[in-house]
Amino acid sequence: MGKNYEKLGDEIITRLGGEQNITKLFHCATRLRFQLADMSKADLEGIKKLPDVMGVVERGGGGQGIIGNDVASAYAAIVAKHKLENSSDGKKVEKADAAPEKNGIVSKILNVLSAILGPAIPLIMCSGLISALLIILTKCGLSTEGTTYTIISMVGNAALYFLPVLLAYTSAKKFGCDIMTSVFLGAIMISPTLIGLTEQGSFVSLFGLPVKTVNYSSTVIPIILTIWIFSYVEKLIVKIVPAAVKFVFKPLLSVIIMIPVMLCITGPIGSYCGDLLCKALTAINNVAPWSSVLIVGCLAPLLVLTGMHLALIPLVMSMFATAGYDNMLFVAFIGMNFSQFGVALACMLKTKNKNLRTLASSCAITAFLAGVTEPEAKRKIIGEEFIRIFEEEAKKIGAVDFLAQGTIYPDVVESGLGGESAVIKSHHNVGGLPDYVDFKEIIEPLRMLFKDEVRRAGLELGIPDYLVFRQPFPGPGLGIRIIGEVTAEKVKIVQDADYIYREEIARAMSAGQIPQYGHPGTLGQYFAALTNMRSVGVMGDFRTYDYAIALRAVTTSDFMTAEAAHLPWDLIDRVTTRIINEVDHVNRVVYDCTGKPPGTIEFE
Repeated sequence: MGKNYEKLGDEIITRLGGEQNITKLFHCATRLRFQLADMSKADLEGIKKLPDVMGVVERGGGGQGIIGNDVASAYAAIVAKHKLENSSDGKKVEKADAAPEKNGIVSKILNVLSAILGPAIPLIMCSGLISALLIILTKCGLSTEGTTYTIISMVGNAALYFLPVLLAYTSAKKFGCDIMTSVFLGAIMISPTLIGLTEQGSFVSLFGLPVKTVNYSSTVIPIILTIWIFSYVEKLIVKIVPAAVKFVFKPLLSVIIMIPVMLCITGPIGSYCGDLLCKALTAINNVAPWSSVLIVGCLAPLLVLTGMHLALIPLVMSMFATAGYDNMLFVAFIGMNFSQFGVALACMLKTKNKNLRTLASSCAITAFLAGVTEPEAKRKIIGEEFIRIFEEEAKKIGAVDFLAQGTIYPDVVESGLGGESAVIKSHHNVGGLPDYVDFKEIIEPLRMLFKDEVRRAGLELGIPDYLVFRQPFPGPGLGIRIIGEVTAEKVKIVQDADYIYREEIARAMSAGQIPQYGHPGTLGQYFAALTNMRSVGVMGDFRTYDYAIALRAVTTSDFMTAEAAHLPWDLIDRVTTRIINEVDHVNRVVYDCTGKPPGTIEFE
């Protein structure tokens, strides 16, 4: 079901001591971050116990509430109702009783870098993906001599080339100085004329002052230092310039003062810092490459936990600008991701806490499936994890020689093992099984039965109707009800939508709208699937760009063939309305009218 973000926000604000106790409120990818005037007024333990909060981390004068992928929605609900005028850049909310923050100098520097660099990351990633696309296109035959290649290459390099301009904007917001003047200074740094002066030697002259010739495109530290100094210069100018001429003379004096400061002092210093940092890292890599990767990899979770990981971006930029590649940070973070998958998997297998097991399961499985979009690959990955989990559980109860599973004949046929067809889809318990299984034998008493025969056998054994005809997870879990890559967010969407669909189907059966289980025309299988289609929609007065849910319902005798069920329109209408209103990130619902064949019952 969809979360009540307004209620969650009210509970968080109350436990933080009310609006007046909050001096800063913003968020990152998964955490709601806050600074408080009086920490003694906060009930952090109470926040931890909220069902939609995964944990709380306390940090000098404030903390972080771990919300997950829904943090942006929770933040929006909080600021909308409680009027906490703030933004994700960490802009201060001024309160009369606010106490000064007690952070160390290192923490302050890292927080500043995070706030400045964070907004630029999506554009840097965008440019990187475009550059990757260009490589693919050239491999597919795109000429490197044509204008198409030139234009795409320009776009792919743009974010890095204009990085000083982008960071001038975010730096101005962070330091509280004039944005337009700051952007102007950033533009001067990457002026083709200034870059062209690098061909005249290491130094040129400005009124007799030595100017080090540097190509500042793709650099980080020089522009941040420049705008930091400018924030103090601007305050001085505001004090001395009369109000009557401030409109003209304030920007004029700012530029006159900052150009020599930027070209003679902050720019070269920032350039030297970046070069030295890159050389130091390169030296470590040359002597003991494993040590630098090990150090960064070990510190990476702590950096992410505290929001300081963004401070590593200048290092990456410097290494790319000088060496053309990064063989340290990328490797370290990849290793960290795999280690976190291992931790989540271990937690899933060992914890006795139901909520924690659910969270860990979602993190582990989605991490393992990250980036996988091909259905057969997904099925085989899920199939192996299916077996490995049973193996781990078996070890808890001692020696287990046999694993019994409910394989039925359609699973065998569709997996291409029945000698009657090609591989249509590898079921996790048949074609998706790994080569090695730590059981003496797998027992499959239903292997030669069709699903309708299994259901008749269940009724003969006296098993209740609601169990015989329940709508189970499809064999490989929810992964095959999610088209494309599986993520935790997508799993949550399809879970919520499917719950609503099943609930309304049950109500319709009780009301006699559709046949009850076991009666002629009853539904053989029904579920909600998440497509990978996103489309524009309208929610209230706002534009949305969200996913489409596909509803599936079939009637069938043996599950080898099936027809789309003719559900009552008012039933589909109720389901559609509820899903769009109650499930986040969905703005469209469609009904699948395809039979089997040509389609399958499940989507993947």
